[in-house]
Amino acid sequence: MELITLTIFERGNNYRKGTLHYNGELLGYTLERADAFIHKVDKVVEIEWMKSKVKCAIPYGTYTVKNGYSPKFKMTMPHVLDVPGFEGILIHPGNEPRDTEGCILIGENHETGKGWITNSAVTLIKFREKMSKQLDEGLVLLITDIKDEIV
Repeated sequence: MELITLTIFERGNNYRKGTLHYNGELLGYTLERADAFIHKVDKVVEIEWMKSKVKCAIPYGTYTVKNGYSPKFKMTMPHVLDVPGFEGILIHPGNEPRDTEGCILIGENHETGKGWITNSAVTLIKFREKMSKQLDEGLVLLITDIKDEIV
């Protein structure tokens, strides 16, 4: 399976933003709910407890992303699989943190201090077109923080 990387570069009060890359190419900017420092928890029970208190982003880690049918969107969407304590995680369109309960939104707008993204639907279509073969076969998604990449 091929690798895509989501690197978090900003945290706001109710969001976190990142970049999504494949082979060094920028596929889009991401927006999620705040992570509530869930990345510092390693037990599924603790993750589920934190998630029950606050709608939050998924923990840092390595996951499989594969196309699957979404009853909510009534179409095939990229699914992020095997996220501890989470179910039904998608990469889908949306512009603000309130547009997600834990999924990854993809779009444009890398401006720091802005808790929103733009052109989400178009960016998702481009992502799905570019990665269609890989999404059918399955991709590896690595979620990290930009601070982890600074040497």
